[in-house]
Amino acid sequence: MNTIYASALVLTALLTSLTDGLRTAGDPGADISQHQIILSGEQSANLQTLNFDDIPTSAGIANLPTSYNHLTFTSFNAFAPKDPALENWIAPNDHNCAISSPNAIIGSQSSNGEYPSFGISPAGKGDSSSSPRSFTLHSLTMKPMESPPPGTTIYIRGYPVGVSSSISSSLQAKVKLGKASKQQSAREPMLWHVDFVSDYHLPFEVKVAEYSRKRWDGLERVVIWAEFGEGKLDWEFCLDDVVLEWEWEKKDSSSMLG
Repeated sequence: MNTIYASALVLTALLTSLTDGLRTAGDPGADISQHQIILSGEQSANLQTLNFDDIPTSAGIANLPTSYNHLTFTSFNAFAPKDPALENWIAPNDHNCAISSPNAIIGSQSSNGEYPSFGISPAGKGDSSSSPRSFTLHSLTMKPMESPPPGTTIYIRGYPVGVSSSISSSLQAKVKLGKASKQQSAREPMLWHVDFVSDYHLPFEVKVAEYSRKRWDGLERVVIWAEFGEGKLDWEFCLDDVVLEWEWEKKDSSSMLG
């Protein structure tokens, strides 16, 4: 059995364990049944997959635009993992980061402690004609870069509109990661995580509602970070094919009539 296949089997077992552990009535968000995971035709009209392939790179890497498809990305860079210019930086086993070629994005904690995140661009807020009010996170494809240390964990945290999203290295101290209190309200942040063994990994699609048993809707911001060890040290990860569903402001019928 090759190491990549073995790693995939271990990851599948971890996912099963994690999702079983997260199915509690006290978790934030609304409980959903299996049939509700399937998107309706009406919902699909607002779906968008962000694959980052339209971002031009120079020598294989680029900053994301200030506002990319209504979103502002922080502590992420677009990159083309197979670009020859990145040969000494991106391992061949990480060429699969880009599910849709040529680009993916790579995230890591910034020098000032800011975690990778994306949220609705401030410039568009309040302008219902050009920017959504919130979004639902349906899925994303991700993996840790290279062969991470044992116990490396990737966390995904979703912040509903109006809920504080302080993004700094003090985040771990403020929350009990992976554990939802029974006293939490539906408006508090949602959290899901997965652990990785030390090996090169295949990218995998995180089906957010299916794995967490919650619909992550009404979001304004999503924070994603990877860490390892007792010191919770930062580890790079890549992300691609982020599937969102936009939720737009309801227009006032009187204003529509002129």
